[in-house]
Amino acid sequence: MDPQPALLEALATQLQRIRQLPPSPWDRRQAEDLCLDCQDLADQALEHDHDDLGEALLAYSAYLSSFVEGLMVPNGEQLAQLRTLAEALSEAAERLQHRAEVADLVPEPAVLAPAGTVIWAVGLPGSVLDGLRRALERLGQPLGVVEQASQLAAAIQAGQVLAVAVHRPALTDWQALLAGVERKSTPALLCVGEDSRMAYRLQALRAGAEGYYTAAGGQQALARRMVDLREDHTLPYQVLIVDDDATITMFCETVLRHNGMQARVVNQPLRVFEALDDFEPDVILVDLYMPDVNGLELLALLRSDPRTLFAPVILLSGDDDVERRFDALHLGGDDFLTKPIRPRFLVAAVTSRARRARWIKREMRGESGKR
Repeated sequence: MDPQPALLEALATQLQRIRQLPPSPWDRRQAEDLCLDCQDLADQALEHDHDDLGEALLAYSAYLSSFVEGLMVPNGEQLAQLRTLAEALSEAAERLQHRAEVADLVPEPAVLAPAGTVIWAVGLPGSVLDGLRRALERLGQPLGVVEQASQLAAAIQAGQVLAVAVHRPALTDWQALLAGVERKSTPALLCVGEDSRMAYRLQALRAGAEGYYTAAGGQQALARRMVDLREDHTLPYQVLIVDDDATITMFCETVLRHNGMQARVVNQPLRVFEALDDFEPDVILVDLYMPDVNGLELLALLRSDPRTLFAPVILLSGDDDVERRFDALHLGGDDFLTKPIRPRFLVAAVTSRARRARWIKREMRGESGKR
């Protein structure tokens, strides 16, 4: 049975309730019920790979939860933010409805590679393609080849594209494909350009490329990088979440888990080093304001431990205190996220830091092996 019609029907009911949520007098019980129902619906959406809808539901429920616990009542500016998040949720619902209507019109692509292929090339020139294929064969990896990005739509939806090398002129088509295809995760992108001019590098960067390679050579380096990125997808990023607020840790853990990551939660900050005995995080999330030890103190302790000396640390805070941000950077913090945290921002911050951390580890191990 296709779960999508039932999901759309439940979503329509939730949107109606959201529009009816009274700003005055503030009904905390009604807001709490709505918050829990949105979280349940988000789980359903994420379970069926409707990620943009799930993230919109989580973003709304996370912000709404700020006014469920305690005595805080939303002011005019905060009510406007709730309306903005509700509008984003409505737009995500419309996109899902549109995809449901046009799904039958999308042709199934031909089988273009051996079963199990997860590394692909899009529109590469013949000379580059031959060199890349040989380099990947030496690394024991098959290469799937397509001329047009649109041919990968079904494979991306099925999670069968983990790393892709795209010829620079095809970047626009690649971006259009990603904008119209619902997916569990976004394939790692590498760009192959005609030469090394800055305009081409900027175009690749703005398209989300992890690296830029020229057609003149470097197929071995390109192949190695694609294999590394494939391994990053195969081995989930590990994230340690340290926050005394169980609501926040549950929210972060849910978002990260539904984006293919593994998360360990520590609600008692003084026990963080016990968690490190059997968990090696790629990234650590730390709340700034906690009892017994604050986030800056914990950051200093983490930077003094060999196990977490180089692990990226992202601080979480409910305010925009510039001095605190400076102190965090001074002590070795890597990023700062302000609560309520948007799911997309959380995933982007963690993914970028984790990917770079793993790359640095590989490079350091490689250099150690040369000595």
